[in-house]
Amino acid sequence: MAAIQPKHQADDEPVPGYRLTSLVESGPWDLECWEAVGPAGERVRMTIITVREEIQQGLLEWFVVLPFFRRIRHPHLLPLPELWLRTADGQLLNELPACPAASPDSAGARPPDAGADIPPAGPVATLQVGEAIEIEASSRCFRNLRDRLTEYRELGQQGIPWPELVDYLKGAAHALDYLHDPVHDVGHGPEAIIHGGIRPHDIVIVGDTVKVADWVNLVKWKAFEGHHRMTPSGAVRTIAYTAPEVLAGTPHVASDQYSLAVVYTALRTCALPFRKGTTPSDMIQLIQRGELDFSRLTKPERRVMQKATARDPEKRWPSCGYLVRALREAHDT
Repeated sequence: MAAIQPKHQADDEPVPGYRLTSLVESGPWDLECWEAVGPAGERVRMTIITVREEIQQGLLEWFVVLPFFRRIRHPHLLPLPELWLRTADGQLLNELPACPAASPDSAGARPPDAGADIPPAGPVATLQVGEAIEIEASSRCFRNLRDRLTEYRELGQQGIPWPELVDYLKGAAHALDYLHDPVHDVGHGPEAIIHGGIRPHDIVIVGDTVKVADWVNLVKWKAFEGHHRMTPSGAVRTIAYTAPEVLAGTPHVASDQYSLAVVYTALRTCALPFRKGTTPSDMIQLIQRGELDFSRLTKPERRVMQKATARDPEKRWPSCGYLVRALREAHDT
């Protein structure tokens, strides 16, 4: 595939005060990921999407409900990125236009649902957006579990040592189980939140603990119709950690347990639960058939993983916390 020519260049300031420094990746969906420097000299990651007509409504719906999600707090959740919209007439917005009907407390605001046809609230519905810009702390500011695995491999070890790895999973499980509790009001009553595809670099190390990043992944995926995650190198990484019901468009709270089990396998064995050379299309078929390869794990670990990745989400462990406890018991066997 030919390289995608980015629309921006180094030293541009898509948002005043934030200067682009180096292009990380550009995708075939008018998406660019940049390292940048903020107003105080802080390093940030900036993702810029040229907004096509087919994602206008979903993006505006996400912009309306984002304040609801910002209210959600947990010690093991990373704060959400800033979101800026550049309208067709050049306005740059990072909050809703002043209007009671479009406030975060508006009874009509709803998050995007799969298959829903819900118009955005208030005057936001009339906006024509040219670009969506996300700003978050640079990945260079945090080490994630993929980075940690690389560190151990450079030391000649095959995977993150078990005691350290299971502690990381415990922190991530706390965050995911909190999201799964159906108490989060994001615009139309209490509900659960599903990550939908947690990966090793979605678990970042902050001090002596971990935090889950991109925890609104599934909601954004629906709003952006897949644009925000599907850079060329990200496609296979995303599929590998995705539960079959998520691929089918019917996510379940146990979908995140499935992803966490694949994360554990990858970090424990330095390999995904697929045979070497598996193509993305074959990977999807194996996921759908429930034919993951856990042969690199011990027999007790395999039993835990097989339950965590059962094709029927109702047959998995009761929660991510239960998965971690089962792994501890398997290790002690």
